[in-house]
Amino acid sequence: MTVIEPVLHLKQIMAIFGVSQPTIYRWLAEARAGKSLFPLPLNGLKRKLMWNATDIEQYVHSRSAPQVPVISNSKQERRAAKELRARNESAQKALAERHGIFLNSNNKETQ
Repeated sequence: MTVIEPVLHLKQIMAIFGVSQPTIYRWLAEARAGKSLFPLPLNGLKRKLMWNATDIEQYVHSRSAPQVPVISNSKQERRAAKELRARNESAQKALAERHGIFLNSNNKETQ
């Protein structure tokens, strides 16, 4: 029996990460060049970009993993780090809700 994995379309990826289409294409170019860990879309699809939902989930979790805190005197750098953490958290919540998983305020799955 073949297991069919759920796929996410380009617009869904844009919504999950809160970015525009050109940003996704830039991430893909970086991934193809080996400069990024962003998942590549499924092969064999003409003109339609689709990703394996599991690959995107793993990418979101790897990005939102605890990282070394940014210690800086620059207000701009601290603000950028805070925005990145917020973006990662919102992406994780959006993806979880898409799959019917509800998270509490600590991003832990609730029963």
